[in-house]
Order: sequence, then C-alpha cells, then structure tokens
Amino acid sequence: YAVAICAPNSESTQSLMEKCKTENVPVVFFNMIPSEETMNAYDRIWYVGADAKESGVMCAQALINYWNANKEIADKNGDGKLQLAILQGEIGNNDVILRTAAYEETLKAQGIDYEIVAMDTANWDKGQALDKMTAWITAFGIDGIEGVLANNDSMAMGAVQAALNNNYNMGDPAKFLPIVGIDATVEALQAMKDGSLLGTVLNDRKNQSIAVLNILKAVTSGQEVTKDVVGVDSTVDGKYVWVPYAIVDQTNLDSTLELMLSVE
Repeated sequence: YAVAICAPNSESTQSLMEKCKTENVPVVFFNMIPSEETMNAYDRIWYVGADAKESGVMCAQALINYWNANKEIADKNGDGKLQLAILQGEIGNNDVILRTAAYEETLKAQGIDYEIVAMDTANWDKGQALDKMTAWITAFGIDGIEGVLANNDSMAMGAVQAALNNNYNMGDPAKFLPIVGIDATVEALQAMKDGSLLGTVLNDRKNQSIAVLNILKAVTSGQEVTKDVVGVDSTVDGKYVWVPYAIVDQTNLDSTLELMLSVE
C-alpha cells in the first residue's frame, strides 16, 4: 500500500517520511512541501503541489492588468506610481517568502512604478487582515492605497471588508480599491461576482487530488511517475509534480466557482 499526507506543518514532514521509510511505504505529500533534505532522504517519496512563486506572479499580474486598463481612476493621486499594501501570511513560511518576492519581481518586470506603503503579516487570517487594513486606511487614507496584494484569500477578504466599511468596493468605479488574493476560495469568488474583490488565483485542488490518487495507484503497481500517469495538466520534475495555477478573472469566474462548489 501507499499513503498520501497533508502535513500540519513543514517540520513534521521529516518524521512522517522517516516512518514511511522504516516501513518501506511509498508516500505522496501534498499541500505542505517537505524540505529538500526530506525529499532526498527517501527514494519512494513524491510531492504534488503548485509552484508558490507562480501564484505570486499571477496575483501581481491581476493587479497590473487592472492598473494598466484603468490608469485615470486607479492612480488616485496622479503621481504615476502604484501605492501598494501587502498582506503576508505566516512569517518564515516558504510560500510567503516566494509569493511576496514574486510580487515585486513581476511589478518590476512589467515596468510598473510602485511604492510599498505598508507590508505586514496577518497570519493567513481574515480578522487580522481587517485590523491591519483598517489601521493602514486610517494612517494613509483610503485613496493613499491604490492596490492590495494578499498572500491568500482569507486576508484578501479582510481587506475587502475594510474597504466596504469605508463605503468603497460597492459598485462605484471611482471608489474602488483593487484587492487580489490567492486560492480561489468560494467566498473570494463570490466577492468577485459582487464586484468587491478584483481577483484571485486558482490553486487547482481538484487536479491536484486526481494527481495524488493516480500517483498512489502507479507506485503501488511499480509504475514510473510520468506526466501520462499523473493524468492532469502538470510538470513532472523528478519527485515533484507541479499542477499549474490560473488567474481567475471575469472570463473564467463562473466555471471556477462551479468547480470550487463541486469540491467543497
């Protein structure tokens, strides 16, 4: 037999791998990525997930698309510079580091003149993000922040609530604070439908689940893990199977919401 594990944190992946190695049981980790050392210490281990850097690139791209298309109303103070706030997940988390770095790399690569006016952790939490965003709006004024990038949708929704509390993001294009998250949660997708959230990035959990199951079947029957065996759009890089992210915008919003409701 073989096991699939979504570890509670990255530290626990080492001891979980060692248990599998002792019993010579193949293991597929998903969602929480083990360290390189853990992955290299056992020959019957795989990881299925999405590239955190790619999600950061797409998150920033969604904001850039809005900024470039709506310059007159998006550049509230007319200085040609995007005044940006960033809500981070847990400090030290690998996804947080990669996503946040990707925001800046993408803005620079696209030639966007920007200034980070505020950046802090809200620990993936909606309530903490609401508190942080409310404090920043008080400090800079709501028009002093021209875009918000959040490391996940829970924090993006906290920022949305802060905007709504200030009578923004209620349908008036001139009173809109563009906020982008990551994960394509049902709550975030519904907020996109009502116009209060600009965008999110789909972490394709359905295809990741299919990939995990197909790898488990393959390794228990002694097959090599290839893209054909994985059976979904993916990149197989040795022991790592990457399922791509996708920007969610108005073109694929309805189909993504349908998908997420079906896997809830």
